[in-house]
Amino acid sequence: MTIRIFHANTGSCGGCDAHIMLAISQTPDLEIVTSPLDADIWLVTGVLSSFTRTTLMQLISEMPECPRLVAVGQCAINGAPFGRGGFAEASEFRVSQKLDGCPPSMTDIIAAIRTAR
Repeated sequence: MTIRIFHANTGSCGGCDAHIMLAISQTPDLEIVTSPLDADIWLVTGVLSSFTRTTLMQLISEMPECPRLVAVGQCAINGAPFGRGGFAEASEFRVSQKLDGCPPSMTDIIAAIRTAR
């Protein structure tokens, strides 16, 4: 069974994004989808700026049910190395998993997706 993934970059440098795309492209049962409605899992990268936080919250509020969110990388978890941000400062979001690293390894990304599923 294919796991469908929606990827949201909320202000990252691109390192986690590159690892996500490479990991998914090398794993036959994982697929990136362009619509959040089609996704089983959402992978979120970046510091979650005030603008992207509002946009992400609006997207989630329009979903029939809250998606499974995976915070990928230090930026998404707590805003490091920028000092603040991430889901640590956004208690309105329910995060299924927090994947540490800058960036996390491709193996860890794949494992986190499967665990969150």
